[in-house]
Amino acid sequence: MDRFFLNGVFQPKEDNIFFEPIFFTRMGLSKTIQLQYTTSSNIGLKNRDYMSAGNSIFTIGVVVNVGGK
Repeated sequence: MDRFFLNGVFQPKEDNIFFEPIFFTRMGLSKTIQLQYTTSSNIGLKNRDYMSAGNSIFTIGVVVNVGGK
């Protein structure tokens, strides 16, 4: 962090170390169609006022193989 302003007022710099585990699963429904989901979250290892962890993420999707080997 180079400079940090909040509502136009200079604030002290902050740092943090983040740990972000990600879990990924893919399940075959047939030879050509798969269901996939990912979930992740990030955890700030230091207690800070502004530079803290973000939101958790969950995605779900369908993978369709359209050819190839």
